[in-house]
Amino acid sequence: MHVVSGIHALLLSSLVTAYRPCPLLGSVFQPPTSLCDTQTFQDALRDLTTALDHATEAGNSSYGPIPAESSAFSIGIFDANTPGDLFSYQSSSSHLRQGTEGVQEVSQDSVYRVGSLSKLITTYLFLIEVGPKYWREPITDFVSELADAARTCSSAENAVDCVDWSEVTLGALASHMAGIPRDCRFMLALQLSPTRY
Repeated sequence: MHVVSGIHALLLSSLVTAYRPCPLLGSVFQPPTSLCDTQTFQDALRDLTTALDHATEAGNSSYGPIPAESSAFSIGIFDANTPGDLFSYQSSSSHLRQGTEGVQEVSQDSVYRVGSLSKLITTYLFLIEVGPKYWREPITDFVSELADAARTCSSAENAVDCVDWSEVTLGALASHMAGIPRDCRFMLALQLSPTRY
């Protein structure tokens, strides 16, 4: 009976000591350097370029369609410790090439409107750093100008031009459920000083 228990204990201890998780990046395990010099990385970049070329030419990828007439994009991979790009790829749509104003050909220096992408990154960072505890709090608790706007422009009296900022939460802003009009900068100026307009 004791021999069986001893064997179980020995097996259990060998299993426990055999498992060693990968260390986190830091003083023990430094981040990789000179990635662009490795053959594996160069092969991966070549495969990525081939896959992107095929997807844009075919108008389709394993992740969904890429309509050539309306899809223009630029991809860049860089390392904060290495000057220059590790990878750069651009694709211009046929509509863009036929345009008479603005950019006709996408380059690595092209400027894009980021739209709500910045909101997504901000939301994720907020959730990582703070968590969801303020998610249902009104924005007026954090931005005094919006608290002023809520007092000077009543949405009950003018639902078209006034936003009831005291009812807008951080979660509603992040999820596009706040009901704020597209030209909010003008609307906010109207709310802060309604006599100017």
